[in-house]
Amino acid sequence: MPQLFDDSDIVPREHIAIAIEAVGEVLRERAAKTAAVQRRSRLEAGGNALVLTPGALGELGIGGLRVYPIGGDEPQQLVAVWELGSGRLKTLFLGSELGVLRTGAIGGVALSVLAPHTQRPLRIAVVGAGRQALMQMRAALAVRRVECVTLHRRDRASLRSTSARWSRELGCEVRPVDTAREAVAEADAVILATGATHPLVEPEWMAPNAFLASLGPKRRDRSEISLGLLDRASRIVSDFPEQHADDPEHIGYGHEVEDLANAFVESRSPASGLTVFLSHGLAGTEVAVADALARSLRD
Repeated sequence: MPQLFDDSDIVPREHIAIAIEAVGEVLRERAAKTAAVQRRSRLEAGGNALVLTPGALGELGIGGLRVYPIGGDEPQQLVAVWELGSGRLKTLFLGSELGVLRTGAIGGVALSVLAPHTQRPLRIAVVGAGRQALMQMRAALAVRRVECVTLHRRDRASLRSTSARWSRELGCEVRPVDTAREAVAEADAVILATGATHPLVEPEWMAPNAFLASLGPKRRDRSEISLGLLDRASRIVSDFPEQHADDPEHIGYGHEVEDLANAFVESRSPASGLTVFLSHGLAGTEVAVADALARSLRD
């Protein structure tokens, strides 16, 4: 029988390093072409929708998928992992926390290889203060030294209390700022993790060689980043370029977009100029993270 886990089994501050390592394994397989992934499939039925993201990893010998419905107050997600050689169903994860952990781990890997390498620890700006924004910071702290964090969120009333809570949870200075412009002005790395449908950061606000990661909407008519920011970037990277390569409505359409897998295995120094990372959720990463977490939890 497969082992069953849920959100209560995941402890983000303990498991983010495991998730980052698992994402790295997927990127290595992707670069070596031993991983098989497909774009998200969206099944429409009676006004409802179901999303599937399948992936198989030859070197790890596992395959599986994540499936979840669109809509509802708290749609439940399922991640299933099979052993490819035997066909045995190994692991099932229920809930949403694994997806948040996996996306945080992808962001951590991207920041580790794409953010500037400075003599001092990184200065990081975060715009947005939800679960994913906090997970991105946990991942950042797992891969790089951090000097301080500037935090901006739309809800000014809770900005200072959120910053104080983050400082306690993360163990580093988190300074609240009233505007996104103030937050990003001197940041080496900027993390946008919002549901905003309009650009939040202008390219001229950014430091010359900064790294920016966008997790939110990326449509041309509704996006937290602007076309101007992409036009200024010297390097645009995505974990899943084929997810949007032929979509003219995507904000990255028409730009040269590098695969994070190649950047990860090459481990070359970040390019001079602005680097933008478009996070899309590479299929197969949730399968590898689920398998690695299940092994850790069993141990």
